[in-house]
Amino acid sequence: RMQYHAWSLLEQGHRVVLCGYAGEDVIPPLQDANAWRRSGGASTNNGNNGSPGGDEDVLLKIIRMKPPSPPKSLRRRLLPLYLLLRLVGLVYSLLRTLFITIPMAHHRKDANGRKQSVPIDCVLVQNPPSIPLLLLAYLFCISRPLLLLPRPGLVIDWHNLGYTMFDVSDWHPIRMIARLYERTMAPRADGHLCVTSAMKRWLQQNFGLANCPEGRISVLHDRPPEFFRPTKPMEQHRLMKRLESSFRTAAAGTGTGTGGLMERMGVGKHGDTNRTLFTEIVGGKARLRQDRPALVISSTSWTPDEDFSILLDACVKLDTKVRRRGDDGAASSFPHVVVIVTGKGPQKEMYEERMSRLQLEHVSILTMWLEAADYPLLLGCADLGVSLHTSTSGIDLPMKILDLFGCEVPVCAIGFDCLDELVVDGKNGRVFSTSSELAEQLVELLDSVPNICSAQSDGMTSRATGELERLRKGIRGMTRWRENWNETARDIIIGACPRQKTTTGPGNNSGDGTYRHQYQDDGGDWDPPLGLKLAIFFSSFFLFYWLTRHFVL
Repeated sequence: RMQYHAWSLLEQGHRVVLCGYAGEDVIPPLQDANAWRRSGGASTNNGNNGSPGGDEDVLLKIIRMKPPSPPKSLRRRLLPLYLLLRLVGLVYSLLRTLFITIPMAHHRKDANGRKQSVPIDCVLVQNPPSIPLLLLAYLFCISRPLLLLPRPGLVIDWHNLGYTMFDVSDWHPIRMIARLYERTMAPRADGHLCVTSAMKRWLQQNFGLANCPEGRISVLHDRPPEFFRPTKPMEQHRLMKRLESSFRTAAAGTGTGTGGLMERMGVGKHGDTNRTLFTEIVGGKARLRQDRPALVISSTSWTPDEDFSILLDACVKLDTKVRRRGDDGAASSFPHVVVIVTGKGPQKEMYEERMSRLQLEHVSILTMWLEAADYPLLLGCADLGVSLHTSTSGIDLPMKILDLFGCEVPVCAIGFDCLDELVVDGKNGRVFSTSSELAEQLVELLDSVPNICSAQSDGMTSRATGELERLRKGIRGMTRWRENWNETARDIIIGACPRQKTTTGPGNNSGDGTYRHQYQDDGGDWDPPLGLKLAIFFSSFFLFYWLTRHFVL
């Protein structure tokens, strides 16, 4: 979601510094930072080539943090000390990023050709994490005037409530302190974006935002960007060829793998190179196989708040139901089901060990980790998605469902409060509460896959019928991220920037029905000499130290 914010701001022509932990790759539109350059006062994305120009023309800078962390062995022995040291490392990393790295990220040349740092207009943070990010971001914003620089606005994107992430009782001291901290910081922000309408109402009633003007708080529902879409047959074929080794690796030593299925369908090590489990090349063109398996996708963080055992038990019950159909002579019409589970997390190995003991005939369960560019392609191949996300607060929604909806894939989602803001049972998906309910829904929905396969193979997708296709039609036409962001988030973010103004003249139309917000940047900002900045900073530091020593200690 924060990467989508960065993408939208870049499209509006703003300089962006995107900060996050080192590790995973960014979304495809942001992977080449040099492609985003200022051209004639607006932004252009020139693909991988980039346009010639100095570093000051680059609009996107990506900062990857690696906070120092104590050894994991200390966690098993002295958990309180481990958590304290980890917090200290995180505070150090955030302070260094906020006060040193970010201000130096962007620069421009003045009239004399000297480099100047670009003033920071807004700090946009996602919550959670709350501790210590909200406090440090707020201190950064209010400290900028000490260096004779404009005070940036602070906008919080409320994706969830941070204090609910602590897995303790409501009256536990840690949870109560975390809630008080979050409650104290909320009114100090200049703008608020909420992931659901329920989140907005809750914040207004409980976190002191009842009197927050409507122009400073808005509901920004998650919406899929354009690169989440149904995957074309040739793209599917190339993807499945790339993933063949992953299929074999995932199948090794497990009773739920696809090894036997691949051999039966002629895509083993010595099989037809023009075939995959799901596609084939006929006459030089790719098409979906009529006998392909049904593909079910579930993305999980492998944590206790996403109970993967529900899906695992549902797959066992689904396999049993299909076997019973075989006893009645009706099993041949039901497709083999391949369930791919993506994601990383602490409980992954535990469930993989449990999966290895299963012996399923009609269901294959595989775990995979995909590159950022391959993830939307795989979702676009799926027949059905499964969401196991249960909200810790009861007022947030999983983005993973939106990714599937962007690919026009219906979802079976476990029910919780406010899920109906996203998944409407019987319209764009199904809602379940137990593994038995999920198994029943899988049987009902996947039963129509052979009909869909036949229509897709013949290139007549409009003739596909069945409950799965009816749900798919309920997804089509969903608003995408760009128009949703322009309508609900742009004015909140730009309105929090003290140096911004909104211009709505004909010359500012961006070409997509929106209007650009431009800097009040007429060269009138005075950039104090470095020596004066340092003098003010150290004077303030020593004043704070003296007051603390004499009046606190």
